[in-house]
Amino acid sequence: MLVGSGNRSHPLEKVESNYLYMLRDKNTRTQTFGGDVAAPAVLTPTDLKDISDLPFEGLESGSQAFVNEEVDFSAYDGWMYKLAATEKSLAKPAILFGVAYFTSFKPSPENNVDECQLKGGDGLLYAFNLHYGTSVYDVGITLELGNKVPPSPTWIVEDEFYCLNCGTQDPTDPDSEDHGKLIELIAVDENDPTKTTTPGFRTIQNYIFRQEDNN
Repeated sequence: MLVGSGNRSHPLEKVESNYLYMLRDKNTRTQTFGGDVAAPAVLTPTDLKDISDLPFEGLESGSQAFVNEEVDFSAYDGWMYKLAATEKSLAKPAILFGVAYFTSFKPSPENNVDECQLKGGDGLLYAFNLHYGTSVYDVGITLELGNKVPPSPTWIVEDEFYCLNCGTQDPTDPDSEDHGKLIELIAVDENDPTKTTTPGFRTIQNYIFRQEDNN
């Protein structure tokens, strides 16, 4: 489950600290809680791994450093990423092909509501490896979307898979994978969390495991 914090009714607010969250629901079996079956404990920030410093970034999958981070990560029920000062998430996040997408908005410091000076702000698209919180695109975890409050990602399926309203150029440009409002989607390689692959509709694992070699 993905959640982003931010006051949608006050996008120019500059006081609160906001985060992007990935929550793991370990209670996937259909059941009724109550009586002899206690309801799961409420998750709090202390139950989530703070990945603001991107602990897995740059580590080789299977290396001792990577495995050490996985062991530490296994004690948590998800992760959280701290947004910059005044930045906030104002639209619904999405998951596709093992990639977690969030949009955010950071108001311009030149905004002055009292004097009716509105300069907008910076819109960003975040793209994380769903499980590890690492970057999946070559540009890093963020793509600049221009001076706007970005909407939720919208998917388009043509010859390839695209994300509408995720591009970085002039919004009046045609929709294409090279410019305009589209970016071509990629997928996480379920066999190697440090790699990506071609997206497509297929069955993949959606959990983390590390197979041990006992030989």
